[in-house]
Amino acid sequence: MAFSNDEIADYVEDLDKRIDKLRVAYEQYFMGFEKIEPMRGREDLQRRITVLLRENIRNTALRFKFSQVQARFGTYIGYWQRICKQIENGTYERHLRKATAKEAAKALKPLPERADPASWELPPSMNGDDLDGMFDAIRRPDSLRRPSVRPTAPADEWDEKTDPNMTFPTEPPPAMAAAVDPRFAAPPLPRPAAPPPLRPAAAAPPLPRPAAPPPPAPAARPAAAPAPAARPPAGPISDARVRELFDKLVAAKQARREPTANLTVEAVAKSVRDSQAKLEAQHKGRRVDFEVTEKDGKTILRPIVK
Repeated sequence: MAFSNDEIADYVEDLDKRIDKLRVAYEQYFMGFEKIEPMRGREDLQRRITVLLRENIRNTALRFKFSQVQARFGTYIGYWQRICKQIENGTYERHLRKATAKEAAKALKPLPERADPASWELPPSMNGDDLDGMFDAIRRPDSLRRPSVRPTAPADEWDEKTDPNMTFPTEPPPAMAAAVDPRFAAPPLPRPAAPPPLRPAAAAPPLPRPAAPPPPAPAARPAAAPAPAARPPAGPISDARVRELFDKLVAAKQARREPTANLTVEAVAKSVRDSQAKLEAQHKGRRVDFEVTEKDGKTILRPIVK
């Protein structure tokens, strides 16, 4: 049974969607959500691709799209087979992480459960008032301890009414002062001598004024450009130049395999001098020279007006 192009396009689109669904099913299997490998969907998709392979797809775009779908399915098959092999061998990384986490959770000892405060029992010697007083003492620790910092009031304003247990003696007791031997008493420290008065520094002599720079020398005028040399008067082309042009013309023609049997120095000299005379008459005061060049596939002498 032959399929039309529209039917083949719909068939290829359906294959693409089925590949996506099968990929999701395999991911769920690898993550542990599904316990059985989705082999039925994979075999069904493989059978559908085999059916379309028997068709002769003449549309280039459809044939290219089908080849892409087929290559994508083949790539997924290789990936799924590799992961399934790792699961069978027990080397799949995701399963190894789960097993390690479970072993670590078993190794941890559970914390003891906290007792319910309502189930606490007081000793026979305590009642509820004693427990309330204990809680009040915990909430107000300042009532159970003395202040550890020195009060900010001066010593002369501190009296027994504030705290009879705290005193701040400013001088040693008389008995201690009498027991000190005057021979071992430290001598009084001498007063430091007053520093000598500072003398005002002498004023620095004034710096000499810098000498005025000499006036700049007048710039030399550039020398006048030499007058262009007078162009020599135009004259007939020399025999040496004619001979040079003839040799170049013969060499160029031989290189291009052009005939040179009828080419002589006299004919070249006559043609060059006639052309020179005509051009000098048109361009008075200018020189005329020639060069060997190519025009329309032939080697010629072209005049140059200088």
